[in-house]
Amino acid sequence: MIELTQGQHWFLTIAVGVAGLFLGHFFPKWKDRKDHDQANLKNTEGLITKHEANLAAYTECIEKCLAAEPVSVELFTNLATTGTRYFDHLNVIAAVIMSGQVNTQIRDGSLLPKIRAVANKNLQFHYDTLANIAAKNGFPWNGRLRKADYQSIFDVAEKFGLTGDPDA
Repeated sequence: MIELTQGQHWFLTIAVGVAGLFLGHFFPKWKDRKDHDQANLKNTEGLITKHEANLAAYTECIEKCLAAEPVSVELFTNLATTGTRYFDHLNVIAAVIMSGQVNTQIRDGSLLPKIRAVANKNLQFHYDTLANIAAKNGFPWNGRLRKADYQSIFDVAEKFGLTGDPDA
């Protein structure tokens, strides 16, 4: 049996304690990992629920604009507002994706295809549609897509290689 002096005993105790702290930090316990995964899943579900509500409101506004001839200023304003709310929330989803606080399976299977469509097609189409409706109905509107307003969407598109036609 190895005999340790009192100084060696204290050093060994402290060294083992510090090593345990570091190992616990770099190798989380199974329960901690499951809790983290569960929190990400709950966070993702909340994001999807809000996304679906925003999409429903935006789609309803689009349908009303398609049915109206001519489009009223109120209807045009509602379309612009609900569109902004919808795309702003997608920008929030993209920011959460960048922070790693979403379930990876749902991210890859559901959220990234939505971000791809928005980054490559839908966002520009929204602004073009607003410009066309304004011009057709004589509304003063000079809005335009500013990528800086939706930076997280474009960051996710770049990070995950989401380029090309989303319908292909």
